[in-house]
Amino acid sequence: MRIHEVASYGAAPRSGGCRVSDRSSRTGGLGATDAAGGFVTEMHSLVAMAGAARAQGFHLRAADLYHTAAEQAFTIEEQLHLTMREAHCRLQVDDRETAERLAAEVAALARTEECYAELADALGLQVETLMLRNEYAAASEVLAEAMYVLLRVPDDPADHQVIHNMAVTYQRCDFPIPAIDLYRRAMRLAPDDSERAFISANMASAHLLAMIHEADLDQAARHLHDGIAAARGFSLYFQLVNILEQHIEEDSYLESLNRSSNNASNDPFLPPLASQSDPATFRQLFGRLRALNVPPGQLETLLRELDIRLVFTAHPTEIVRHTVRHKQRRVAALIQALQGERTPTPDEQASLRQQLEEEIRLWWRTDELHQFKPSVLDEVDYALHYFFVHLRAGRD
Repeated sequence: MRIHEVASYGAAPRSGGCRVSDRSSRTGGLGATDAAGGFVTEMHSLVAMAGAARAQGFHLRAADLYHTAAEQAFTIEEQLHLTMREAHCRLQVDDRETAERLAAEVAALARTEECYAELADALGLQVETLMLRNEYAAASEVLAEAMYVLLRVPDDPADHQVIHNMAVTYQRCDFPIPAIDLYRRAMRLAPDDSERAFISANMASAHLLAMIHEADLDQAARHLHDGIAAARGFSLYFQLVNILEQHIEEDSYLESLNRSSNNASNDPFLPPLASQSDPATFRQLFGRLRALNVPPGQLETLLRELDIRLVFTAHPTEIVRHTVRHKQRRVAALIQALQGERTPTPDEQASLRQQLEEEIRLWWRTDELHQFKPSVLDEVDYALHYFFVHLRAGRD
């Protein structure tokens, strides 16, 4: 069963003593900034570079940067947090021995300093390495301690990733019920919708695993229902993201056309159109050819020699309902109205946002798939439906 890995662990180092209950400064503002001068700034830069390297898959480079940043940490908590980031990166490049050693060192110091989030993180990594060596009894013991430690981790958004990763660990160890509880806890603490979407995907797979293990049919049905709901939430989020990305790409395309029309596009000394990143149009092409004094007769000869072949490829049967497609177009139209060329008034913005929220709610409550297999005539009807939709849009 594939689990979505989303732990970036961030980019921002922790701060503040482990024993201190006020942990509000953990996202970056270190009290030693003024006294230490440029050291804190350098540490933040190292952490930012490590996060970027990890996001790009350069885990060994990220591990070295986290190691250097940990050496410059001003509190025990920061040092433990950054050391665990290094350990996770070492594990990604199969340096299990170093990762396990670092986790053991963090766990020992975290117990002494009562750094429960870092201790839970270290125990989770230890469980991972023990499972990789098939030492299931030892892994179970560490997992039991981790559950006790997690009860003492405060509900701090800064710790949501630690809680989420422990949920992943429990799921991998075939304990879906504790995993679901931890996923729900991480969901409450997640800082943004993208994190919540990935947690939903993992929670969906945990519910399905719980359904397989559940002997009671009613409980199994409940897990199936909750798993489908979590999976649909994950799917709906990314469909909305795709609509927004398409809107951004269309705006970028139109902006590039306006930019190219305002520039000296007929300058014969400009780079070839094929080498530019912005899309080219026939107007630009023929304008460039005219500037180069290419005879129209030569163009006509080249056009007559063009060999254009239409290729029809097979596609999966269309199973998404017209109702859902209509809601997708409505959401796209509302986004366009909110972010179009004409800035709406505050009252119009409020009305458009309310309509957008309502469309998303209706979309969420609508079954996305047909309950029957479409026939050939249904396929023809779908094709005609989209044909007339686009024909009407072009006429308007």
